Amino acid sequence: VPPNKENSDKSKTNPDHTPVENKQVSTKISILNNVILVPVVFRNKGRKFKARMILDTGASVTTIYPTLASKLNIRKNKVSLGKSMIANGTTTDSLLTKVDYLEVDDKILANAEVVVMMEHNNIGADGLLGNSFLRFFNFTIDYDKQLLRWN
Repeated sequence: VPPNKENSDKSKTNPDHTPVENKQVSTKISILNNVILVPVVFRNKGRKFKARMILDTGASVTTIYPTLASKLNIRKNKVSLGKSMIANGTTTDSLLTKVDYLEVDDKILANAEVVVMMEHNNIGADGLLGNSFLRFFNFTIDYDKQLLRWN
């Protein structure tokens, strides 16, 4: 279901991305051992999946793991193969692709770029919410109330 662009407060557009946000002022998050977990909805090819993603401002691209990629019907023949560097400096095989929509409450990014990381570190999340999404939206983190506050 495409977002309703007519009701957006803020709209940045370019040929590849159409971020939309409405009036939602905060999103409930979980903070465990200084790791921020954000509820994210992925939509792709008629499939919808609610994921728990680690908020990672150091990740240039939103990253998901093969289990989530499979649920979203992402196929290896529809992606660019490559290598990604992970936090410890090593590289791993990865696939660059796009999903139809990436959503955090009413913050929506169409045609969202994601990397499927082939190596899964059992981190208790479905991936990393990176700057390919975060750069379009201003937010602060309320650690005491465990909220992302959208500015």
